[in-house]
Amino acid sequence: MTSTTPTTGPPPGRDHPDSATAARGAGHEEMFDPAEAVSGYERSPEDLLRLLVSVTVVIVVVLVTKLLSDAVGGFQRDFVALLAVGSTQLVRILEGLLALISLSLALLTLLLPLLTKRLRTFGYVLVASIVCSLVIGSIDSWLGLSGAINEVAREAGLDRGGLPDATEVAQNSAAIVVFSPFVTRRWRQTLWSLFGAMLLLQVVISLHPPAATVVALAVGPAVGSATLLLFGRPTSRPTRTAITAALAAAGLPVTSLEPASVDARGSTPYFATAQSGEKLFVKVLGANERAADLLFRLYRRLRLRNVGDERPDSSLRRTVEHEALVSLQARDVGVLTPRMRAVASVGQDSFLLAYDLIPGRSLDGVEPREVTDEVLAALWEQVSILRTHRIAHRDLRLANVFIDDDMTPWIIDFGFAEVAASDSLLHADVAQLLASLAVAVGPRRAVSSAIEGVGETGVSDCVSRLQVVALSGATQTALKEHPGLLGELRAEVISQCGIDQPEMDPLTRFRPGSGGVLATAALLLYVGVPMVIGFDDMADVVSAADWSHMGTVVAATIALLASLGWQLYSMAPATLPAWPTQLAALAARFASTTAPSNAGGNSLTARYLERHGLTNSQAVAATALGRAVNVGAWLFLLVVFLFWAGRNTFESVDVDRPEALWAGLATVAVLAGLSLLFPAVRQHVSHSTQLGTAGVRAGLAQLSGSPSRLATTASAALLLAVASLVALRNSLEVFADAPVATVGVILFAASVAATVVPTPGHVVATEVLLVAGLAAAGIALPEAVAAVLLCRLFTFWLPIVLGAPALHLLRRSDRV
Repeated sequence: MTSTTPTTGPPPGRDHPDSATAARGAGHEEMFDPAEAVSGYERSPEDLLRLLVSVTVVIVVVLVTKLLSDAVGGFQRDFVALLAVGSTQLVRILEGLLALISLSLALLTLLLPLLTKRLRTFGYVLVASIVCSLVIGSIDSWLGLSGAINEVAREAGLDRGGLPDATEVAQNSAAIVVFSPFVTRRWRQTLWSLFGAMLLLQVVISLHPPAATVVALAVGPAVGSATLLLFGRPTSRPTRTAITAALAAAGLPVTSLEPASVDARGSTPYFATAQSGEKLFVKVLGANERAADLLFRLYRRLRLRNVGDERPDSSLRRTVEHEALVSLQARDVGVLTPRMRAVASVGQDSFLLAYDLIPGRSLDGVEPREVTDEVLAALWEQVSILRTHRIAHRDLRLANVFIDDDMTPWIIDFGFAEVAASDSLLHADVAQLLASLAVAVGPRRAVSSAIEGVGETGVSDCVSRLQVVALSGATQTALKEHPGLLGELRAEVISQCGIDQPEMDPLTRFRPGSGGVLATAALLLYVGVPMVIGFDDMADVVSAADWSHMGTVVAATIALLASLGWQLYSMAPATLPAWPTQLAALAARFASTTAPSNAGGNSLTARYLERHGLTNSQAVAATALGRAVNVGAWLFLLVVFLFWAGRNTFESVDVDRPEALWAGLATVAVLAGLSLLFPAVRQHVSHSTQLGTAGVRAGLAQLSGSPSRLATTASAALLLAVASLVALRNSLEVFADAPVATVGVILFAASVAATVVPTPGHVVATEVLLVAGLAAAGIALPEAVAAVLLCRLFTFWLPIVLGAPALHLLRRSDRV
């Protein structure tokens, strides 16, 4: 969560006695609140969250402004003309007020810390201001914001110098962000109110076009948050005095309160002693914990699926109330969990929950020999009660099982729990506890005790959730010290429950090395390549395009999609249902992006064929044969188009950029070499090659007795190749022109050569080779890039997009 770095000696800030005296003498004690001593500095998840949001806004606005410069410029001119204030006297009044507010912000955020000897605060503001100037200057040099502002202002008759510009807007917002942790809430609200008034005045007198203002508004908080992350902000955890006062106000006065060195993820824990002598466990949650929870949920949302995460609570108060509700309900239905004694607010930004302290140890601190069969039986009895009343703990690891002095297990920490839980969440609880216990007592004892506690069905239903990604970080770390233990645990569940090997639930949105490669490739191709070539050149190409050829591109894409289903239908030695087979062909295109060398698509196709009556060997043979027939069709058409184009196709052309061809070939070679550096990729490629070779032999043997099926399969492959050619040729016609024969040679040569690069779907390699070939044939680089990206958008990315819902439909109907 957060890490606190204690300062040595009195830090130059609110906690410095001289600065506190100076503040009181200057009448600023309410602003800096010297009574709140700074005990240290920390890097806060709150700043990280703000930084991520701000940087995202900056990237989006900058790219939109650059890519759609004409449209954005026209909107800004209309915006300025609409809001321009015509009265000269009124304008002067507003300008004077704007200058006064800007000066007030500068004095408050820069001069006041300097005068009151808060040098650390002054240094933060100064660093943030300098960095803002550099960042805005860099963006300005690329986007030409200053020129656009001056041009728009002159056209509207608003050429007013000396007033705040985009740099000052960014500097003021950054200064307030870094200044806020050092001042009281009232002063934070005052500073942001002044800043809001400044922005409103700028909009009213139309000094800045919207794009410049939005960029400045995003850059400021981004730089301010980065400054706080780099140097740390004052520790915002409530003091023990404040916590003690909050407990007393909640009717639970305490005589002592000490930090607790226990695993209390998502909170700051304390041990307390009540006036009655009872021992208490107190957990405090603040803005840092709230931000960390949001980041954690965002990470899970982006990476995982089907894990039952609900939307985050609307506020920290609702989060605390939810934990209190689940804890009370669990105790009410008979679960052994500590009694909750108080829920209270601590100041304006934090809350606490107080529970009875159970003497004992958490299960992760208990020696394995002490975890007897009686302890395991009692623990699974508690889990059974939770399952009966559909309460999902969702973090049932060893640290959240407490063993009291009588060796009785208690369930603690319901901060991530859910009531009225779904079956998948209840299964996940069993899987989490099974994996944690297997580390401590071994797979056999963990499974046998679970079967006695929740039954064979309860255990067998969880086996598909026994995946590393579904487990807590602590359990994952423990499993790394026991390689193969998770596989042994799954095997033990299958053996003791007497079930078949189940399919693992799909829990990740992207597989490492596949989804990331695909997303990076899309960003590189559709943003990075135009950026390198020059957005202006690409914009000129797009503006001069002849879009009348798009109808043919769409028709070719439809033919391509139909040929995918036809090929899958024809290569199976059994009759397949037409519509599900078309869906399976699309789903295979999507699945091909999940592993190198199209292994994911091949596996899904084989599984679909198995579900429709083929044996495993027949399905693998048919799948491998389909891939081989496609390559054969490319080679056949390559020879045909080489004869059509003639030997001198590339000898007489004037190559505008010969380096493009060599750069493309070198890029593909490097990409192939780098991919094969990874052992997992090499293993995947080797396995796919061996499987494919054996499958092709078996498939040819099958087809030898069925000439009609061989002809149908070959025809589908030829249709697929011709549809790709028509799509590329007409995509090129949108921007430039080239002979059909030349385009055919380039397409089929690139398709064959790209198969040596084991990226998901051969992405990047295909695009690079196509662009290099078109450039070698005399097509200007911007036109070649635009044509290839347009063609691939329809023939590669669109089938992937359609394949995702197709795969979902097939899974719902249990066809894969």
